[in-house]
Amino acid sequence: MIKNIDTKMFSNAFGVLKIQAPSYRVEGTLMGFYGIPAMKETVESILNSKDTYEGFYENNQLTGFIAFNTNSDTVEITKLVVNPPHFRKGIATQLIQHLFEINPEAKWYKVSTGTKNTPAITLYNKFGFQQVGQKEVATSVFITQFEKTV
Repeated sequence: MIKNIDTKMFSNAFGVLKIQAPSYRVEGTLMGFYGIPAMKETVESILNSKDTYEGFYENNQLTGFIAFNTNSDTVEITKLVVNPPHFRKGIATQLIQHLFEINPEAKWYKVSTGTKNTPAITLYNKFGFQQVGQKEVATSVFITQFEKTV
């Protein structure tokens, strides 16, 4: 089941951080870089986030989430996280499909991921996202930027 996460509640922000940390450690390993900003987040930064969080729950336990912000007709995905024990269950796919469903007015979607994060790139390509750029965020560490128009 997918539902909104009220990250203004401490317990929910803590739950988000609890699965975000191990998920971004996996991405850090894929990228060979552990300076990913989300790896440095705290409960307080999640409590103060302006992003909207939608969570995937399995047996009433948060196993993944998508965080995003909207501006006019643009949706920017800021995080797509699945708890590592739940990888390859289709959770990220369901979260992206849900994002499209709850934002019917959106004309443009944006997202970035580590250039070496092949699973994420494959997922975004599956949904029709197109690579629009690459940016070096640290020496020899790149993120790839994607966009999708509807």
